[in-house]
Amino acid sequence: MIDVLAKRVATSKRQILYLFYIILRYIRIKENPKSQGNVGKVLYLISGRAPHSNFEGKKIIEAIYKVMKIVNNDPVMKPYMKIVFIQNFNVYICEQLVAAADLS
Repeated sequence: MIDVLAKRVATSKRQILYLFYIILRYIRIKENPKSQGNVGKVLYLISGRAPHSNFEGKKIIEAIYKVMKIVNNDPVMKPYMKIVFIQNFNVYICEQLVAAADLS
């Protein structure tokens, strides 16, 4: 399944809640991998860009990269989830991502 979140990064948007959801799923899988049943692998595609003056938005992107590094380098997570952050967010990238999404 492909789950997409593509929008401008800001504290008023939902990126931080989305990141918390990914972290929660990661913790649940780590505690009990067999509980996932037939869910299958989920690919989280995240895309966004923070304005130069938006310090909080840049910190959210930094947090996404840190969680992405942890999840993608964990061998237990390989059959369950992967996170990809697509840089240089614009309308064209958004159109491509949303068309490929199972969840958005």
